[in-house]
Amino acid sequence: MAIRYDKKLNQEINKVIRNYNQKIRRIEKYEEQWLYKIPNTITKKEIKENVYTRNELKRKLNELKRFSKRGAENIMQLDSGYITSQYEYENLKREQARVKRNISREIKRLETEKPMVFGKAQTQTFAQMGDTYYINLKAKRMALEKNIQKLQGEEFKKYKDLVYKVGRNQEYQTSLFRENYKKMLTDLAYYTNYPEDKLRNLETKLNKLNNRQFYKLFQNEKAIKSITEYYPLVTGSVKGFDAENIKEDVASLYDNLIENIDDIISAL
Repeated sequence: MAIRYDKKLNQEINKVIRNYNQKIRRIEKYEEQWLYKIPNTITKKEIKENVYTRNELKRKLNELKRFSKRGAENIMQLDSGYITSQYEYENLKREQARVKRNISREIKRLETEKPMVFGKAQTQTFAQMGDTYYINLKAKRMALEKNIQKLQGEEFKKYKDLVYKVGRNQEYQTSLFRENYKKMLTDLAYYTNYPEDKLRNLETKLNKLNNRQFYKLFQNEKAIKSITEYYPLVTGSVKGFDAENIKEDVASLYDNLIENIDDIISAL
């Protein structure tokens, strides 16, 4: 869901950007500017194009505010010998901790919760059944397990890119993913001639969930996730495949989802 930029929020963004850019321009005029490490200036457009949720926007503004702290621009040397700034180091440490914490929480959930099929729990947890999502999260968590103080040169830059990329993907998954799923849900119904009026009942129920509830539903409920497995078959991703071949299967899936959607949602 798009961020609502009201007058108060726009004023805050303008103030943060102004203070951030002014400090950069001030340091650039120092005779000894080589003693400092400063980031690039930023625009309001750049911020809006790179945040998906209000929480992410709040984190970005707090990140920019930290540059206003005395000494944030000062250079520091890591144990590896790599030179960075207090500002860059503190931001990376904070984001590293946040991303690792979120992934660890999700891994723990997958190790204790069981997937659902039409609202009924299966016999094994996600971890026990070797779920792909669980395996990928474990791999991401391992890749993030590095001591920033020991990184140098390109290794530091690549790790920084990884941390922010994973963090940003988490926001994407819980906000924009829902819109992509809705398109798959309606397109699959269209290609297999599933009745619109019946589909509307299912969409109405799903629309009552917030983004995080919806993403959890997608990860937990196998019937909900199976929509994404049928979808490529009817959109030309598999050459020569006739949508008629799965028409009955898709109709049965939708019918069962509609019949069990209340139980599926209550199991969240």
